Amino acid sequence: MKKGWWIALSILLVIINVFLVSKVKDCNRNSVFEKIFIKGLKERVSIPSRESVLTFIIYFSNNECRNCIEEIYYWNKLFKDLKREEIFILGLIPQEEDIRALKEKVEIAFPVGHDRNGKIKNRFNISITPFKIIMDRSGKILYMSPSFSDKKLQESFYFEALELLREARLKEILTSHYYSKRK
Repeated sequence: MKKGWWIALSILLVIINVFLVSKVKDCNRNSVFEKIFIKGLKERVSIPSRESVLTFIIYFSNNECRNCIEEIYYWNKLFKDLKREEIFILGLIPQEEDIRALKEKVEIAFPVGHDRNGKIKNRFNISITPFKIIMDRSGKILYMSPSFSDKKLQESFYFEALELLREARLKEILTSHYYSKRK
């Protein structure tokens, strides 16, 4: 390839990268979307959760491929292994889908609600499902990715989430210690 083509390709990649980074920054800027009512919970929940160190949102649908949806095992495991103060897990499905039908299809331990008017889907530009997002208490996106059908990647996600929790806890401890010393 000629040098001119390489330069043009490099410029194009830089432009695409800048566009993608600006989209993610837009997501971080307005991180509190709304209070969402979820059937089975008494209160409305805010995204991100102020009561938990991390908020884990899973956007999925009734018509997922079997291999992709097998990652639910690890999502349920996070929900069962960790306390609500550590991680708040919320499944979201499109408004028109039936939650009961989904829960009959696969065992889901965490709460599942509807994405009213596709606000979350649009905010994160979600085009592939299942899609996972992990945010800290301030709304900073720590992890954003579709699910994978590969078993090893599904299992590694569980450990990645635990590591993100450890890092977020450490950051909160160091930040609170720093501010307490300044007073």
